[in-house]
Amino acid sequence: MYGLSLCSWNANGIKRKYFEFKLFVEKHSLDIILLQETHLRPSQRFNICNYNCYRNDRITDGPASGGTLILVKSTILHFTPHSSPLQHIEAITITLNPPNINPLTITSLYIPPHSDKFLFTLELENILQINSNCVIFGDFNATHNAWNCSHNSTRGTQLKNFADTLNLNIAFPNMPTRYGTHSSNTLDIALINNFNFPYDITSISDLSSDHNPVLLNFSLCNITHMDKTRAITTCWSAFHKNLDKNIHFADILNINNPHTLEDKITQFTEAVRSAHSQASKPITRKAHSYTPQHIKNLISLKNRARKLYHNTLNPIYRTEANRLQAHIKKQVKIHTQQVWNDRLKALNTRDNSIWQIQRNFRNSKSNIPTLTHTSGIATSDDQKANALANSFKSNYTENKRPDNFTNNIDSDVTSTLESFFANPPHTTTPLAPTNTDERGRSTGAVFLDIQKAFDRVWISGLIYKLITNNFPAPLIHIINSYLVNRTYKVRVNNTFLLPHRVNIGVTQGSLLGPVLFNIYLNDIPSHPQTMLNLYADDTAILATFKNHKTVTLALNKHLALLENYFNQWKININVEKTVAVLFTKRIKPVKPPTLYSTPLQWSQSTKYLGLILDKNLTWKHHILHARDKFRHALRLIYPLICRNSEMDMYNKVLLYTAVLRPIISYGCPVWGYAAKTNIKILEVAQNSIIRTITKAHRYTRNSNIYKALKLHPFKNYIQILAKKFFANLPNINNANLMNLENYTPQNDHKRPRRILLDSYNPP
Repeated sequence: MYGLSLCSWNANGIKRKYFEFKLFVEKHSLDIILLQETHLRPSQRFNICNYNCYRNDRITDGPASGGTLILVKSTILHFTPHSSPLQHIEAITITLNPPNINPLTITSLYIPPHSDKFLFTLELENILQINSNCVIFGDFNATHNAWNCSHNSTRGTQLKNFADTLNLNIAFPNMPTRYGTHSSNTLDIALINNFNFPYDITSISDLSSDHNPVLLNFSLCNITHMDKTRAITTCWSAFHKNLDKNIHFADILNINNPHTLEDKITQFTEAVRSAHSQASKPITRKAHSYTPQHIKNLISLKNRARKLYHNTLNPIYRTEANRLQAHIKKQVKIHTQQVWNDRLKALNTRDNSIWQIQRNFRNSKSNIPTLTHTSGIATSDDQKANALANSFKSNYTENKRPDNFTNNIDSDVTSTLESFFANPPHTTTPLAPTNTDERGRSTGAVFLDIQKAFDRVWISGLIYKLITNNFPAPLIHIINSYLVNRTYKVRVNNTFLLPHRVNIGVTQGSLLGPVLFNIYLNDIPSHPQTMLNLYADDTAILATFKNHKTVTLALNKHLALLENYFNQWKININVEKTVAVLFTKRIKPVKPPTLYSTPLQWSQSTKYLGLILDKNLTWKHHILHARDKFRHALRLIYPLICRNSEMDMYNKVLLYTAVLRPIISYGCPVWGYAAKTNIKILEVAQNSIIRTITKAHRYTRNSNIYKALKLHPFKNYIQILAKKFFANLPNINNANLMNLENYTPQNDHKRPRRILLDSYNPP
């Protein structure tokens, strides 16, 4: 026989009882834990190792209250079903998918004392309609003689009548679940519907709340857990020997056609997998307790005193339990702080532990929520996987084929091309798009949004361009084999779908994907009156003239060329997301450019390559955005570099220079000439965190701190990056950048670059 163990507990605030609750979970190894009155806010994190957490927090303006939560062991197949909003009760529901058993819905329920005593049954009925097999477990705040209470309340009578009408089984323990000052009652019970398995339910005197945890154990005939055993140890010498036995490199010389090549690749892959499987052994993880023994002993004494008080109502035992609880909190705080300090002291760059811990702080994983698609609502992992697969399939739909373009390029592919394309296309970086050589000029820019750029690349057109650019035939064959008949799988948790075939687009996330996309756009038409900047799928067109009408006319001419080009090569442009900005100080309105017969209204700002460009190029919007982004990243890793952190100061400074400073200094050679008041915003942010890292006294000068740490003040750091950037411009094979380098400003008008390089070190 196998079991399914559930536990329900009204925590009356779980945050301050986290440590003893974690020890309780470790001790009992429960499958599903249902909590009520968690008193958590949505911004607060709550996680237990090896458990998936689902929450329904009460949103309130006052002190945190209410809330329900479910913890499900990660080895149990489950999903969150779609449920209607509730008004009179608080609940969170999950559905289990145990093998060879119908799905079982489990609900953590809390009925507040002030809620309606009659209408709550309507919402209970809504929960029962989610699945006929269900267990509703929690704090009902209802008393009745049927579950060993001393009197019948109005809510208890309604609940009893509701259960009798629907033939629900009411499971309750023999001992009370809540102990007040002068009385005790059974408030934590379970409603069971169509789940006819033997069970036992008990109330145990544990944890610190006016409610006892209630354990509900079902005896099942099937396993409810997935086997997560995996090979984690490999003998690499044995792997090497096994691989030598299974692979014969002499057979490679006999490859003379694509089919033989595919067969050899398959054989090689299977040989590697077989060798690895034979050299690896599966091991199971052992449970380890990280709680010191003296704290365990104190918790045992506290539980014993609490149980004696419940049995005798002697205030001496209650006083002893409260005293031990206060002592436990103090010891837990000391132990937790010591463990954290030891962990921080052990961090270093040699084993990458410092980068791993900051990555854990910054990256938080979340479960895929309920999805809505054309066929309905996807709640289970299988439904979510199918919904995502159908969505991905629509992304890989080929655009309409252009007219008068040949489809027969296979004969060209097989032709012998002996010369390699010597100068592959380079991506360009728009540095200062509105730098002008005279006063009074304005720059109009159109930032094109290519819709699903990598996913919609026309493979036949890409192969055609490889041929016309004289790429070697073997390389073209390899690229064609790499792109055609690709497959992808969708995984949601432990649910895998069958492979889906893809015959369009280039692979995202690969090293070759951006290169192939650049080749595909290498012949994009230019115009003598405009400047074209490309970086992967980010495309910008700029025109600079004194007359605004000339700016619009030049942009329209280039956009007309691009419309024909995009139609010919199956490239979709999202007109709604395409932005036009006129960089000028003039106020008079100007007619905007047109794309696909749609006027592109002038925008006040846009985001391009991570920089926010405003129409006056004051860069204040970008600097404020960088400041906010810096603060958000700082909040995530603040426990590592705060004043009370025991981490080595060298590691703190390293985290700042490697993680935080790049956020505020990104693109500074472009916007570094901004007004001093704007630069001061980021300078203050850097000074503040540097003083925190060094625990500096209020009278310590910032200049002395930077000198001691061998760091540059923010303005000087910008200047250093700018000098390196501009010194490297002649080495970049790009006409726009080369022209920018050769430009010399007039004596009466300083160029932004000169302002940047001269303002921080004035003569």
